[in-house]
Amino acid sequence: MTTYQSKTTTINRPQTEVYTKISDLKNLEQFREKLPEEYSDDFRCDTDYLKFKIPQIGNATLRVVEREANRVKLSIEDIPFKADIAIVINEKATSQTDMMLQLDADIPFFLKHIVSNKLNEGIDKIADMLAQSLNSL
Repeated sequence: MTTYQSKTTTINRPQTEVYTKISDLKNLEQFREKLPEEYSDDFRCDTDYLKFKIPQIGNATLRVVEREANRVKLSIEDIPFKADIAIVINEKATSQTDMMLQLDADIPFFLKHIVSNKLNEGIDKIADMLAQSLNSL
């Protein structure tokens, strides 16, 4: 497994409020309009899962496999390799929360050099988008 970690972003909300939003994937429906159009096709979500289309790969499903007070871990299904992503949050101050995303992926050796840079860039973009959305609540 290779680990990709986003930069740490700050959300101007208490940790409990951030956790409430990220632990129920139905809350991500409100972020749908901020997604690029190619990702919002076939977008569906419920409390424990999120389904969407990834261009040139196909459909992907994020399914909650673990919920803790400072972390929500999701399994990424329906893609050509095993992967998990964790949203890690830590209280920075009374009304500020730091958030970081951690992607663990079992990428085949021959694909690693092709996708590593895109995964590093992509996880930072997702962290920024999620933080901006959570800050605007």
